Amino acid sequence: MKKLFTAIRASDLEMVRQIVEKKQELVNCVAKKPPKKDDGQSFG
Repeated sequence: MKKLFTAIRASDLEMVRQIVEKKQELVNCVAKKPPKKDDGQSFG
């Protein structure tokens, strides 16, 4: 999940697409552990 948040933050849409295609359940993920700046973010 950390890799997904890092790709989103970097606006790396190709990496985001690759990650989500491999693990589609990450589309609904919410960060619960550090880094704190990700807390509460969701994708939907």
